[in-house]
Amino acid sequence: MVLSATEIEQRHHRVGASDVATILGMPTFRNRNAYTTWLEKCDMLEPEKRTSAAISAGNRLEPVVLDYAEEQYGELVRTIDENGKETRSVVVWDKQGAPIASTLDGQVKANGRPVEAKTSGIEGPIHGNWGEAGSDEVPDGYIIQCQTQLLCTGAEVCHLVALLGSRGFVEFQITPVDALIKKIRDVSTDFMERYVTPQRDPREDWADRLVSVHGINLEGDPCEPQLDIVKRFRKVPNKVVQIDDVDMILRWQDARQTRLDAEKLEKAEQAKVLAALGDAEGADLPGGMSLTHFMQNGAPSIDRNQMKADGVYEKYASPNQHRVLRLKTPKKGRGK
Repeated sequence: MVLSATEIEQRHHRVGASDVATILGMPTFRNRNAYTTWLEKCDMLEPEKRTSAAISAGNRLEPVVLDYAEEQYGELVRTIDENGKETRSVVVWDKQGAPIASTLDGQVKANGRPVEAKTSGIEGPIHGNWGEAGSDEVPDGYIIQCQTQLLCTGAEVCHLVALLGSRGFVEFQITPVDALIKKIRDVSTDFMERYVTPQRDPREDWADRLVSVHGINLEGDPCEPQLDIVKRFRKVPNKVVQIDDVDMILRWQDARQTRLDAEKLEKAEQAKVLAALGDAEGADLPGGMSLTHFMQNGAPSIDRNQMKADGVYEKYASPNQHRVLRLKTPKKGRGK
């Protein structure tokens, strides 16, 4: 789903249905976790510059899935968004006043039931485990998402309609689980009030609190920083902080050097293998194994010089800047 600017701003002040699984410490699609969600709520991240093929496919196909849902369940609610366009997306807040709101892909006009549109296996493999049509056997993160939608709407069922590679349209029916809905409300409220509103870093104690206060068994650290996320930190020009944990810096440097050494060793060993192949495209190995060295198609190459000569390069080129993390050490003799 593509969110409007208003919806994105609203997400800073409430827990959305797709946020809940991360707050609960569950593994999620795209590796988002509670720390990621906190950074987003506190508006500390730059927007993502690229969208994966799977997400792009999902956004393009969502209207198709919703059309199918209307054929099965009846007309969906339609509203006009801030750009004056008709949309089937509906935002519903928790009626008990918790800071929780669900942005529904669709909502059946006749009975208020939420409709969740999903795609998987369109660009790449099918993600997660999907059961038989009519069941509630969908990936765990989607179960939590649908339960949150049921929390907000008070409906007796959430229709999850998925377009799955090799299976086509498959309908799933998610019904409310009262104990889970209460857990979602309690944990989401705690997270917002304890960390988001005061902008307190959840890495301090959220993992311990999930276990000791909310009785949740964790499979890993729900607040471990993810590299692709923390690279998007919104920087303050010329700001410098004090980091006293030098061991952390040295561990990063050691890991980096280990990677560089491994890459150097890999190239040296690969050269020996290619030398052994000589002019052959393949080799038979003991135990039924084989080795091949075939041509493979890569991304098309572009003649930038010709594009510049034709006067079209500047029209399509855009700056490609990125930050580089470097360790600087004092020069010998400085200060003497």
